[in-house]
Amino acid sequence: CSADSRATYVRALALTYALNCMEQQFTAAFRSANRAAHLGDAAAMVSLGRLFEKGLGTRKDYAKAMAWFRKAAAAGNGVAMVGIGTLYAGGQGVPKDYAKAMAWFRKGAAAGNGVAMVGIGTLYAGGQGVPKDYAKAMEWYRKGAAAGSGEAMTWIGGLYEDGQGVPQDYAKAMEWFRKAAAAGNGSAMTWIGSLYATGQGVPRDYAKALHWLQKAEASGEPQAAAVAKKWTAAIKQKEAAQNGGQ
Repeated sequence: CSADSRATYVRALALTYALNCMEQQFTAAFRSANRAAHLGDAAAMVSLGRLFEKGLGTRKDYAKAMAWFRKAAAAGNGVAMVGIGTLYAGGQGVPKDYAKAMAWFRKGAAAGNGVAMVGIGTLYAGGQGVPKDYAKAMEWYRKGAAAGSGEAMTWIGGLYEDGQGVPQDYAKAMEWFRKAAAAGNGSAMTWIGSLYATGQGVPRDYAKALHWLQKAEASGEPQAAAVAKKWTAAIKQKEAAQNGGQ
C-alpha cells in the first residue's frame, strides 16, 4: 500500500466521520426544534421548516416546511415569511408563483427583514412576476443593506459592476463588495478576488486576488467556494504560463 493510497484512505475515513457527525448533529437539531415548535416557539418553527426544506436530520418535505413557515409567519416571524416566499419563487412543494412570492417578501420586508428586501429586489432585477426594473431592484437592495444584509450589499456591488440601472462603476462595486465581505458574505469575497484578478477598478494584483479567493473558500458558503476555486485555478494557470514564458 503506497503512501498516497494510505493518505487517500485516511482522508476518506475523516470525511466519512465528519459526515456522520454532521448527520447526528442535524438529527439532534431536528428533535430539539420539533419539540420547541410544538410548544409554540416561532423561531423553532422556522428552524424546523428549514430542516424539512433542506432534508437535514429528516426526510425532505416541502409541504411540511411550508406548514411550519406558515405557523411561524402567523406569529409575525419575518424569516418565516421569507421562507414562504422562497418556496413560491422556486416552485418547491407548490406551483411556482412569483406574485405570491412577492407578496410574502413584502410582508417580510414590512416586518423589517433584510433578506425579504433582497427577495423583492431580485424579483425586480430578474423581471420575475413584475416588469424588469433595475432601479427598483437597487432601491430594495439599498433598503436590505441598510437593514444589515450582506447579500443586499453584494447585489448592489453587482449592479454597479454590470452597469445595470446605474452607470458602470468598478470603484463603487468594490466599495460595496468590501462592505458585504465585512458582513461575512462569501460571494462578495469572490467578487473582490475577481476584480483584483482582472484589474477592474483596481490595479491587477494576483496575490490580493488569491487572498480574497481563499477567504471566500473558507467562508462556509458552498457556491461561493466553488466559484472561488475556479478563479484560483485560472489565476494559477495564468501565473504558470507567464513564468514559463520568462
